[in-house]
Amino acid sequence: MRKNVAGQAIGAQMTSATDGSAFTGSVTVYVTGDGGVQAVGSVGSGACTHEGNGYHSYAPAQAETNYNLIAFTFIGTGAIAQTIQVPTTGYDHTAASIPATIAAGAIATDAITAAAVKADAVTKIQAGLPAAVWDYLTSAATTVGSIGKALVDFLLAYTTARGAKLDRLDRLPDAGTVAIPGDAMTLTSGEREATAVVVESHLLDEGDSQLLINAIRADLERSGGNLHTLLARLTSTRADKLDNLDATVASRLPTASYTDPDNAGITEAVSQATAAAGSASSAASGVSNLSGRIPDALVDGRIKADATVDTSGIADDVVEAINETGVEVSRLQDEALDQLRAAEIELGQWDPTTEPADIYRGIDHLNATGNAFHFRNAEGTWPNLTDCTVRMELRIEGVTAIAGQGTIVVASGANQHVYIEVLRTAFDESSIKDKTGVFRVVRIDGSGNRFPLANGIGTLHPNTAPAG
Repeated sequence: MRKNVAGQAIGAQMTSATDGSAFTGSVTVYVTGDGGVQAVGSVGSGACTHEGNGYHSYAPAQAETNYNLIAFTFIGTGAIAQTIQVPTTGYDHTAASIPATIAAGAIATDAITAAAVKADAVTKIQAGLPAAVWDYLTSAATTVGSIGKALVDFLLAYTTARGAKLDRLDRLPDAGTVAIPGDAMTLTSGEREATAVVVESHLLDEGDSQLLINAIRADLERSGGNLHTLLARLTSTRADKLDNLDATVASRLPTASYTDPDNAGITEAVSQATAAAGSASSAASGVSNLSGRIPDALVDGRIKADATVDTSGIADDVVEAINETGVEVSRLQDEALDQLRAAEIELGQWDPTTEPADIYRGIDHLNATGNAFHFRNAEGTWPNLTDCTVRMELRIEGVTAIAGQGTIVVASGANQHVYIEVLRTAFDESSIKDKTGVFRVVRIDGSGNRFPLANGIGTLHPNTAPAG
């Protein structure tokens, strides 16, 4: 820093006292000149400029540089203080230069003549200096640890034989033409064949390699050897057991998990099954008694709409016939019981004496237009319809077709209610005829089990609709 000159700068790298990172907070500088009283910087109350990455600078006033030794102390809250000491100079060293000319008289007086320098200096330096340096290094400077000693030892190590080896290094390994340990090599077909022939000759010929064959054979044939031990263990009995391994060993049941079969229990099960078969035969004869209860209920295999059927008696006969087999009805699945209870549904839920279910091909029977088919059960004796589907099926002369899907209004409890919508295109893909037959409404649960909800007379009319 120049003494008593304005426009100069000084700076310090500030570090956080907490974690050693670059300090970027506010920094203030204090100035001490020639060991005098320290005072806060006169420019901007000593406030420094953060230049970035923790480096803070200050531009002192001219009066603050008018000392031989100046100490600039940088402080900041939370930072490690830094003091930069700067001796000043009385000149601008950046402007210093060598004079353009030197007087020949001065050269002649103090050193050599100008003519000698011009004529001989370059030649002497170029020719004499290298030789002098070489002689000094290889003769005079040869003590242990010196550069001359190292140079001499290196020259002595470079023998003629080693030089010849170096002459053969005409390619670098990384040029791809010289193999080095660890390189991957791809042999041609001829190279592989030649290599195999050499290996085979060394292993099988009657030369020195016969020792390898003899050693292998001796190890295999010796008592207690691996092959001898294997042959001793592979008995005929064990061979028969190996034939039984028709599945992977991993799939075999562990011995600890094996349980002997209950032969007595199996015999008892067979006896009970035989008895059950006899009971089933008796049940069949009991069920045949049902035919007497429905003599007038069928007409050509179909239920008459106004038939009076002793459904209660039918259910009682079925239960009694099943009980005779020794199986309690209470142990049947709920779905099977639902099928039995279905016999108690009267055919009059859709009042066929008033009007049959008339279905017209030419119109859509929709709830919105007031001509959908509604079915209700005031007592709530239908099974729960939650999560089920409902549909109407129409059967005419042995052909069954799905008339339409239902919408469940009330699924359970009193006043159960569903309605069926039939589209005009419902029977386009069916061979069902335009005649009178029977319909039924069924509930289908998630497992595909069916339960009848209503039955009645249904007539499919041609592609016409009644007026209004």
